[in-house]
Amino acid sequence: MEEKRFKSKQRPSRYFSTRQKHEIIKAYQEGHKSKQQIWQEFTGEPVEKGQILKFMRQLGYIEEGPNKKP
Repeated sequence: MEEKRFKSKQRPSRYFSTRQKHEIIKAYQEGHKSKQQIWQEFTGEPVEKGQILKFMRQLGYIEEGPNKKP
């Protein structure tokens, strides 16, 4: 009987230190590159998926947006 192997579609979790998050945000705030270009430079992944904005909220660079629920 042939054994089936399933590849996980989930990538291993990526952890960024607070220092690394600040570096990514600083590169974004300089304004010379897009978020996707910065993300690819730091992680090697072409799609950013809102992580830079999430980091900015976590570290207090921007406030939480208004509550979307009425």
